[in-house]
Amino acid sequence: MERYGFRPTVIERAPKLREGDNGVDIREQEIEVAKRMGIMSRIQKKASDTIRLMSRLMQNIPRLSSSN
Repeated sequence: MERYGFRPTVIERAPKLREGDNGVDIREQEIEVAKRMGIMSRIQKKASDTIRLMSRLMQNIPRLSSSN
């Protein structure tokens, strides 16, 4: 984000420091942002089988049209 002039601050509230890996949820809008930032290939390289599986499952979920 700094490349685009932003200085992000990430704040997370938790009762204590978490040990281990924490999942990151990347969906439609986040994927578009990652592509525009040029980091999608890096995300995909680090993605676990679970993330790839969730992506495939999400494509098969029926969606309601807002025009109905």
